[in-house]
Amino acid sequence: MSVCSPSVLIVMCTYNGARWLPEQLASIAGQTHKNWTLVVSDDGSTDNTCNIVRTFGETYPVILYEAANQNGETRSLAPSQRAARNYMQTLSRPDLPLSPNSYLALSDQDDVWYPDKLAHGLGVLASAENQFALYGGQSRHIDQDGRVLAHSHPLRRGAGLRNALVQNVISGHSAILTPQATTQVRDAGVPVGIWYHDWWIYLLLSAMGAQVIVDDHVGLDYRQHAGNVMGAGRGHAARLRRLRQIFNGAFGHWIHANLTALNRHQHSLTPQARTSCAALKTSPIRAQALWRSKAYRQNPIETMCLLLAATMRKL
Repeated sequence: MSVCSPSVLIVMCTYNGARWLPEQLASIAGQTHKNWTLVVSDDGSTDNTCNIVRTFGETYPVILYEAANQNGETRSLAPSQRAARNYMQTLSRPDLPLSPNSYLALSDQDDVWYPDKLAHGLGVLASAENQFALYGGQSRHIDQDGRVLAHSHPLRRGAGLRNALVQNVISGHSAILTPQATTQVRDAGVPVGIWYHDWWIYLLLSAMGAQVIVDDHVGLDYRQHAGNVMGAGRGHAARLRRLRQIFNGAFGHWIHANLTALNRHQHSLTPQARTSCAALKTSPIRAQALWRSKAYRQNPIETMCLLLAATMRKL
């Protein structure tokens, strides 16, 4: 590996993605940073997804794992949990073609990367104070036909553990991990019960003391369609959905799943993370413990709603 051109392993998990996959693969091929290998883990697609990947692999460096992570337990999971399991099992594979100096980038199957996506993220990480780091950026939201809908919001407050406890701000499609961060995620293995792989990676690395960098650079088009596992959280409808999830117990369920998985790595966590896990491990989460943890969402109204939900024993 040269200093100027670090190797990047791109991990994409697919399921019946044939409709938009060619455009995403073409955008990966068009990256200005050329030193990459694509690993695709397919979760039993019944369309032309695997054939599209194989054809792409005739020209570019691609490794395809077909139905590699399927079993009875996985098939019974909710779609978001199934996708999370696929990503985490793939990242934990001992045969992943990673060198000690490889960076890791995550990819969805239906987006469109801008040509400088990898180069920009790698440049940010190269200049980071801490080489144990995680990068995330912004996206432009498009509909299934490519029409522009909106843009993601830059962060109001910083990223880090207190935010990761109750919110994910690292969308998987923008995430890039340094070699040290990649090693820690792989060593942690496959978490049980989590719902979102990108939120888990953000929480795990934050709790281990990694530097988390989220800048305002727009690096891709994030496609919104009926098959999204988790769509973009914009607009009044999305805000109302989040509020319902906070007060109907869904949010508390996700947080507890994350904390239960995180608790298995006590020996690797920072003192602050161990204290937060201990304070928030009760079910439901106590409002006083949530307040003392100083956990926050980017929207202060949503932070207040979390505290109210905890008071109502909904977390």
